[in-house]
Formats: sequence, structure tokens, C-alpha cells
Amino acid sequence: MTIRSARRSALTLSGIALGGALVLAAPLAASAHVHVHSDDAAAGATSRLEFSFSHGCDGAATTALVFDVPKGVDNVTPVVDASWKISRTLGANNVPTQVTYTAVTPIEDGLAASVSLDALFSSKVGGTDIAFPVTQKCVTGETAWTQIAKDGEDPET
Repeated sequence: MTIRSARRSALTLSGIALGGALVLAAPLAASAHVHVHSDDAAAGATSRLEFSFSHGCDGAATTALVFDVPKGVDNVTPVVDASWKISRTLGANNVPTQVTYTAVTPIEDGLAASVSLDALFSSKVGGTDIAFPVTQKCVTGETAWTQIAKDGEDPET
């Protein structure tokens, strides 16, 4: 089991992968208040990913989470939840390139919430990091959790 955490300006969502087959990551804030969880992430397979958070943008309520689908992910299927409206930007072969979860009611800073999606990982990505860039939109402002630690950089700083 591998666990990844974040970097100062780019919070990397904690990712869990069994057997070292795949390491999940999502750039986010250094405070590491957003996490991704998966019990079965593996290359060549579909895995349910749950992204959770409990903070807004400098205290402002969260209105949406926008996920850019990274290379190495062949398809994603958003999981329906009554707390969120879901929209997708489709690319070639109707495969989503971006998924947006818009809160039915803005989620106050300090309350926990989550969204899920099923991701089909390419069989070519075994043993690699897959980062899910996320933009958190709020009543006031937004935070792009998109910066990723480069090779040799400490993801904790």
C-alpha cells in the first residue's frame, strides 16, 4: 500500500494503491485537507475514487470541484450523488476530459463533503503516479490545486 501526500502550493491528494500497481495523486493545498481514497486502484482496471475535503477557499463556501482527467486514465464515470450536479466535457469517443461537480447548496468551510468517480486506468501506467488536477471553486474565489512536485522535489514542502 502506497500513500502520497502534498506539496506546499500544490496539495497532492493522498492516494492509496494496492500492491504498488499504481500510485494516485491529485494536486491540492499544503494543508492536505483534500484526499483521494481507493481500495483497489490498479493499472488496466476500473477503480472507484473518492475525493473528500473539509475546507473552502480562505473560509468561503465551496460551490464546485472541477477535475481534469489526466493522461493514463482511459475513461471516467462520475458517481451520482444528490448533493451535487454533475457535468462533463467530452473528448474523442465521448470520453470525459473534465468532470465538474457543482454543489446543490454551497458547502460551508469546516464541513466535510466528498465526490466519487470510477476511473479506468490504462494498462500502461502500472507503477507510475497519476495526478488528478482539481480546481476548487468557492462563493468567493477559487483554488487551482494543479502544481505537482517534480522528480527529486520533496512533495511535502
